[in-house]
Amino acid sequence: MIRKSLAKVAALGMLTISLVGCGGTAPAGSAVSVPDGWPSSGLAEMIPVPSGEVTSVDIDDESFGAEVTCSIDEFNDYVDACKDSGYTVDAQRESNSYDAYSEEGYLISIHYWDYNENMDIDLNAPIQMAEISWPTIGAGSLVPAPASKQGLISSDSATFFYAYVGETDPDAFNDYVDACIADGYTVDYRRGDASYYADNAQGVHITINYVGFNTMTVRVDSSGQTADVQDEKAADTAGSTASAAEASATAEADSSSNVSTDFKATMDSYEAFFDKYVEFMKAYTADPTSTDLMSQYADMLAQYTDTMNNLGSIDTSSLSASDYAYYVEVSARITEKLATIGS
Repeated sequence: MIRKSLAKVAALGMLTISLVGCGGTAPAGSAVSVPDGWPSSGLAEMIPVPSGEVTSVDIDDESFGAEVTCSIDEFNDYVDACKDSGYTVDAQRESNSYDAYSEEGYLISIHYWDYNENMDIDLNAPIQMAEISWPTIGAGSLVPAPASKQGLISSDSATFFYAYVGETDPDAFNDYVDACIADGYTVDYRRGDASYYADNAQGVHITINYVGFNTMTVRVDSSGQTADVQDEKAADTAGSTASAAEASATAEADSSSNVSTDFKATMDSYEAFFDKYVEFMKAYTADPTSTDLMSQYADMLAQYTDTMNNLGSIDTSSLSASDYAYYVEVSARITEKLATIGS
């Protein structure tokens, strides 16, 4: 699902990935006839049927995506139909996009591209959250535990941590940000209404986002600093006399040094491309009529397609534990970067 999530965020450009909530159903249906290629079951039943020509469909148990050729008026009509079907929670409306949750936690994201009269529709099913125990070791232990115990930990290792935390409204999100600030995450910080990015003195990086529907995400990237920081905390609380050399050796063992050289270079090259892609898409989103950017658009999409095909060709089942951990880590960073487009 990592590659699929990356593909959806990159294709939608201005949209973000958010999988939250708990199960349920939402009303569906539309006054228009069902176009050829539109599924008659699964998540497709959770949203209105669009008018226009369906050019592609991507569906599984957790997500649904479709591309539809239509006019801007048909796009606006479809947004209204989604509102009528209950997709109005934490809604965000721009001229060519609409994002909103249903009361049950389904998230719909719709974007219209003027240059090819194409509408992208993306629906994410609610994720099943449960009671979680905040880590006492690894990267997750380097940040305060949130007040809510409901969530989903999607990645937990010595150097990388990512979790969805439910039952967290905007006030609780800001309280958690304040707790992280009090814990020393104030270096090169950037705070927004729904986001916080910062490092601590040891170089541990955190990203905290409020993604809507009373859910926030917490990401910790220790970049090999986990052991050092944990040793410092142990020294503060238990009078540890571990030498700096011992801490350095432990950190080295926990770092990405065990990742094979060729695989690391490959993943680093993919991440470098997405850095360039995100920069381009932000510029294009800000000025879609720029002749210079329009001339680069087709080439950038071709590079994107090639990069995604290369990512998709990786047989993760054959990777070593270190290589797979690095694959997950880089994929998470790429997803985070893509989610900043349009923010």
